[in-house]
Amino acid sequence: EIRTLWQDVCEVSFTDSSSMIEIISVDPVATSAVIEIVREAVGNAIRHGNATWVEVTILNRAMNLVGLVIVDNGSGVTASAVPGIGSQLFASLSYQWSRDSSPTGTTILADLTWSPAA
Repeated sequence: EIRTLWQDVCEVSFTDSSSMIEIISVDPVATSAVIEIVREAVGNAIRHGNATWVEVTILNRAMNLVGLVIVDNGSGVTASAVPGIGSQLFASLSYQWSRDSSPTGTTILADLTWSPAA
């Protein structure tokens, strides 16, 4: 869905070699959180950073922890930028998250919890 939405603007690729999306699908809250973080990060990379590509990697970090690595080639976030809705969203949906930005792109790392008994 995200790929289709931005297909004429930006190349969006996904890597899920551990099949984490399938594994966490038993927890609809965690699945929704992953989708919302990816949507926000991709949208921000394109709208604010003019990215032409975004790579999303989904990882099995540890027991009940799914990791997201979202990398883009946009213009980055300036040091003077005020955290906005996206930062609030990442903080509220993830166990922990960080952003590393430069004029050649941004990398967002986010770890989210999920429950196999959901």
